[in-house]
Amino acid sequence: MKKYFLFFLLLFFVSSKLLFSQFSFPGSGTADDPYELWTKEHLIELGDSLNVDFGKMAGGPIPRDRDKHFKIMQNIDTVFRSVCWSPFYSHFNGNGKIIKVAMTYDPNKHSLEYTAPYFIGGIATTASHIPIASASINNLIIDGYINGYAVIGSVGNSTVSNCISNLTLTNYGYLGGIASYNFGTITHCLNNGSVSGVDFVAGIAADNQMGTILNCINTGKITASNSGVNLPGGVPGVAGINVQDTRILTNCINTGCIEGVDYVAGIVAFTMGGSGYVSAPVIPNCINTGYVKGKNIVGGIVGLNRNDGYGTATITNCVNTGVVEGEEDVGAIVGKE
Repeated sequence: MKKYFLFFLLLFFVSSKLLFSQFSFPGSGTADDPYELWTKEHLIELGDSLNVDFGKMAGGPIPRDRDKHFKIMQNIDTVFRSVCWSPFYSHFNGNGKIIKVAMTYDPNKHSLEYTAPYFIGGIATTASHIPIASASINNLIIDGYINGYAVIGSVGNSTVSNCISNLTLTNYGYLGGIASYNFGTITHCLNNGSVSGVDFVAGIAADNQMGTILNCINTGKITASNSGVNLPGGVPGVAGINVQDTRILTNCINTGCIEGVDYVAGIVAFTMGGSGYVSAPVIPNCINTGYVKGKNIVGGIVGLNRNDGYGTATITNCVNTGVVEGEEDVGAIVGKE
């Protein structure tokens, strides 16, 4: 009798977790009992849930999944459609598992079946462009290819940590192996994949938007064609770690080959201040050993160190041992100030 009682007690416990969960997968979404993601169907289900109000972005309601915890339980192979996590206000633990993706963005088919520009990631977009604190992605490995934009995260006052991208990433621009945009903190992340586009292309984050990048490494080949058709908003560029708007970038390393036309660098393509910035950028303790090749404004560490009213970036204890090639404004550390 006791045996049957324990069986039914266990059955009730499991079924109640599923019954009162908004998802078909187990867990309650707390830190101690996170939602467990076992299959690509679970990823897609989560993505669909987060995108009920897709397109409303900042004007939409706060998602019901805010402040929940999710955890990958095993390697997942292969997700052929976008999970469209936009925005993502919760905590995602990759648990050191690999998610393999194969996705292509078709601008003529802007739907959940395709990756969409800027806000859609191959895996997640954390609080994109919305200053909601506490969202996080950590311990995630992503493999495969994406012809799209954001990859692991577009961070808004949130944290992406201990993530690895082995992707082949291609598209027009604003491409980063870890994030397209960073408004928060990216720390201890590694990009091994190749990233190629027209401009605004980087191994870690393309547009840092007053964010912080710490202890990150790029080993992948990063290329920008800079075909003459620049994206809206400014200067084209390509870099191993970050293209533009760096506020704080510390202890970062590039060993990959970086090739472009204008504003090419091993670490940061160009720094900038201006309206809304309260201080000049800080770039200490960075190393480039990779081959850096461009035409104009090419630097082993920084391409253009620009003064927009708050002074030029402070670059300290940075080392370049890689070959830097260009035609005009070329430097081992800084191309042009």
